[in-house]
Amino acid sequence: DKQTLYNAIKYAYDKGVIIIAAVGNDGDSTNYYPASYDEVMGVGSVGLDKSLSYFSQTNDSVDVVAPGEKVKSLLNEDEYVELEGTSQAAAYVTGVIATLLSANDLFTEEVKEMIAQTSEDLGTSGKDNLYGYGLIDANQLFIETIKSTSYYLSPINDNTILIYNNTDKP
Repeated sequence: DKQTLYNAIKYAYDKGVIIIAAVGNDGDSTNYYPASYDEVMGVGSVGLDKSLSYFSQTNDSVDVVAPGEKVKSLLNEDEYVELEGTSQAAAYVTGVIATLLSANDLFTEEVKEMIAQTSEDLGTSGKDNLYGYGLIDANQLFIETIKSTSYYLSPINDNTILIYNNTDKP
């Protein structure tokens, strides 16, 4: 927790940047930065059975969880390995949010609120220190996003298709 790091995070956040960080892999309640800053979305890890990973931090910096065990990753040119960690989970959340933002211009707080509303609650009802708001649910998140738009673009087979969110449109 350094002032210089916080200043950089705050500057980016104030400019509308969505900041995502892994909460840490010690499996205890220690706070790690930048995930513990309020401006950052802290990501914990769950396994294939949706149970909390033994290594995932458990504190109030956990906003959401994502798959962080047995994640296929490219190590070197053609070598794949299975990795684990909250960094793997944070990459997953980053990809979901990037895809979400490609369909709709949203503000940081809107994204956080949508994730809170659409995540699968796995722990105590509401936000808790183990799972945050729960397991990020990309499908529900995109459904909510599309509800608020009149159309969206879908890239299929190197073509972009305009899809209207209303059956009255051609």
